[in-house]
Amino acid sequence: MDVNLTIEDVRERAAERIEDFQKLADEIPYESKGILFQEAFFVYSCLADATPRRLVESGRARGQSTLVFCRSFPETTVASIEFDRNSPDVPVAEERLSDEKNIELHYGDAREVIPAMLQEGDVVVIDGPKEHRALALAYRILGTGRCPAVFIHDCYKGSPIRKLIDAAYPSALFSDDPAFVAAYKELDEKRIVSITETGDNEWRPYNFTGHSQISWGPTFACLPYSPGFAYGVAKIRVELAAVSYRLRRSIAKRRKKKSNG
Repeated sequence: MDVNLTIEDVRERAAERIEDFQKLADEIPYESKGILFQEAFFVYSCLADATPRRLVESGRARGQSTLVFCRSFPETTVASIEFDRNSPDVPVAEERLSDEKNIELHYGDAREVIPAMLQEGDVVVIDGPKEHRALALAYRILGTGRCPAVFIHDCYKGSPIRKLIDAAYPSALFSDDPAFVAAYKELDEKRIVSITETGDNEWRPYNFTGHSQISWGPTFACLPYSPGFAYGVAKIRVELAAVSYRLRRSIAKRRKKKSNG
């Protein structure tokens, strides 16, 4: 993957490949808790000119993103990690992925599993852990110099993790780029119809779990490897920011509880 990748590059690649991806998306039913097709297409477009030998995914849930990645990159091994082997989502994902030839299913804490299994050239997608822990893990992975890019989910505008990335990582790219959203949001047309019919309150355009947001969806961040970036220092700063964030939330909850009597 080109470490000098720009959002203009991603848009150009996407325009060349949308027809093939649309066919793929039409063949895959949407499963709850999964990433949006528009977001998956962003990942696909970022990697389109440099297909990785292996894609390591953290956070499988019911296998939506895993299945899309397996079909999008048939020559790539998708090593998918799920934290809880006993989750009710596990049999759903295993059934959905049972016919895929390029899948490896792993279980455990990604913060331990990924550093132990990481190989030269692996691309990593983090959809668990979340927030500060996700960014700290991304910096740890990128700091090895083995990984050309890490993608992190749930980086919508205004979120704590997005603020940290915006402040420290100028080469980051995001799936909520307005032009990219405008061009490819129709990939999730069926999903939008579904949430309207079922009353699903987890996600709808510019809204997540019933709260309005600036971004189209949960949003992927792409962090290309940046030579010379002080990943170790950045990781420590994220961990300190996490402590401060938790402390502020705790104080706010106490004040709210006290004011409510």
